[in-house]
Amino acid sequence: MNGLITRDVKDYDPTNSRSAILGGNTILVKWSDIEPTEGQIDPNFLEHVRSFGTGINLRILGGASAPTWLNVPTFTYNEGVSGRAYDMPYWWTERYMSAWEVLNLRLENMLGVWVDTIHLTGGGTLYAEPFIRSVWANRDTLPIGIEEDQAALLRMHKQQTEAWPYGYTALSVHPWQGLSATGTPISSLPLAVEHALAVKPTYVGAHNLRENPTAAMLAQWDAIKELPFKAYFQTANPTKIDNWVKALDRGMAYEPVFIELNRDLKTYSVEAMVDFIHQMKKWE
Repeated sequence: MNGLITRDVKDYDPTNSRSAILGGNTILVKWSDIEPTEGQIDPNFLEHVRSFGTGINLRILGGASAPTWLNVPTFTYNEGVSGRAYDMPYWWTERYMSAWEVLNLRLENMLGVWVDTIHLTGGGTLYAEPFIRSVWANRDTLPIGIEEDQAALLRMHKQQTEAWPYGYTALSVHPWQGLSATGTPISSLPLAVEHALAVKPTYVGAHNLRENPTAAMLAQWDAIKELPFKAYFQTANPTKIDNWVKALDRGMAYEPVFIELNRDLKTYSVEAMVDFIHQMKKWE
């Protein structure tokens, strides 16, 4: 897995050292597409995953991407960054979490040989990686408190870890802020660290590898470095990294197992990045 990995791009060739820029592939899928009918996994999805060969990172989006057959109550999710509104199911209910566990058990049975790393998505979040971001972004609309949110995510993450016993697990804590009982913003970093220690993933990821990360983001990276798990980074918007050499150099100081790029790999100079990666001794 050492190297750069990207999403849904089939240009990794393990026989060619020049392709070390891509140490694997991440497949990002919606739960509603995987299991459009309860208990029936889409055979086209299975074939798609297998067509990549082994060494797959699998991210499954739940929450707003969950199937409608779950038939659980929903609420309006006002996403804090984009401002978009989503129809979000009550993902902390027994119905939702039980179906999420069964999905992962089925997928491991069908794809365990192909999937190297399963990303612990939380299942109830809009994206694959945020932890407690829903509380930060929806403090006025989310019908669940911080403690309930944390307990539900912990259960779901442990479900996935146990459902994929022979693979690696990757948890991106991505802490932002929670709310105190009086509505005062508080850092969720201590909760995120506590959560990671309880889940015990193979890798713990830091979100947003940027040229100019904020001091708070560096604090996140420092905290992750101290955890007894290997680290990785994910770049959310590669086009916004003005100086990818500086970004990777800074990220490599934390000795990550891999760095995951989003789909827009073409925004980078692949040849220049390959040269850069091969020159970095820490990557060996």
